[in-house]
Amino acid sequence: MFIRLQIRPLYRASAAITLLLLVHLCDASLYPAFGDERGNATPAAAVDANEITGRLAALTPKYPAPPAGILSLRDEYPLPLALLGVDLAQDGLADAAGLPVLTGRRPLTVTAYWTPRATVRRTVDIEIRLTSANPLISRSQKLVAGPTDAPEWSAGSVYRQQYTIDLDKIPQAFSGKGALIIAVSPRPGPNPQYFPLQSIPFSLETRITKSSVAPEALRAAFGEGFHDLGMDFILGSDASHTVMLEPALRDRLAALGVVSAFGYGGISQGTPVCNIVFTDENGQTAQAAVVCGVDTARADYDFASPEKANHKKAPIVESGEAVDFNTEGRAFRRHKYGATIPVPKGLGRVVSLQFRGMTDRIYEVYDVVLLYGEVVK
Repeated sequence: MFIRLQIRPLYRASAAITLLLLVHLCDASLYPAFGDERGNATPAAAVDANEITGRLAALTPKYPAPPAGILSLRDEYPLPLALLGVDLAQDGLADAAGLPVLTGRRPLTVTAYWTPRATVRRTVDIEIRLTSANPLISRSQKLVAGPTDAPEWSAGSVYRQQYTIDLDKIPQAFSGKGALIIAVSPRPGPNPQYFPLQSIPFSLETRITKSSVAPEALRAAFGEGFHDLGMDFILGSDASHTVMLEPALRDRLAALGVVSAFGYGGISQGTPVCNIVFTDENGQTAQAAVVCGVDTARADYDFASPEKANHKKAPIVESGEAVDFNTEGRAFRRHKYGATIPVPKGLGRVVSLQFRGMTDRIYEVYDVVLLYGEVVK
């Protein structure tokens, strides 16, 4: 789908993409025409300011593309279209920093504003890629830009083209800060080139799923008499998840049992990986940290030789066969680690827990259990 806005060319695509329209509104009676025959002059047509405002709004994307990104393509791969910017439509939510907040529960509509450099009669292969703050994780969808239901696009016009992006599986890979990148798809060949046109930062909400940690593994790690919250969630850069405790679970809460691991990069020994904020019924808060090499560790710790690790293993709760091989070409096991995090002293009955990722690595909480009575870490 596209909407062609029939507006005379206001700029060349090779110029900086800054749209400037100067409108001079005046009363024609104050400025008579030159010469004695001015009485026969035709009065100037009235300017409809609302129409101009509407056309400017239709031409203005919410997230303008940087001119440097538009013009950075190399001569051997010229792009017949210039990207002016995009709109993002989902829930219209934003975080404290003003970043759009996206969810995997509904598709995302991306509206791109294109202007041809010359008459365009073919489409251009593009892709929309979503990456985590740690760019090791990305998911992309291949699309096209250009005339799809019209014979051609004309130079000097602006076209809005809509794309629907399925985000359902994205929260299974990461959450928190990320970037949506619109790029020209690489040409086939031995050295494919990736040409990004625009990058828009966003925040992806955390998805909660059911824990798959075996009950017998939890009992072996934390003993008997705990309450299993039975939840699994992934925390990327600055991602968070808040758990509200039911009244029946608040009395005598002594500690949390957290089963977790991280991946996509190393973290040094002693570095906080996750921050947990405890809030009591009086609104008082206190914090505790899940620490690398003490409370959690890299899931694929055994992928490389132990001397290459920059942190120690934490106590293992459960392990499973990895789908690939280690650096020596052998099968290895991935681990989930257990930690006992005491409730900070001085708090009353705890009513909520907030978990927040502290690094740009992917930290996965496989389960959380509530521990009661006297607990020794």
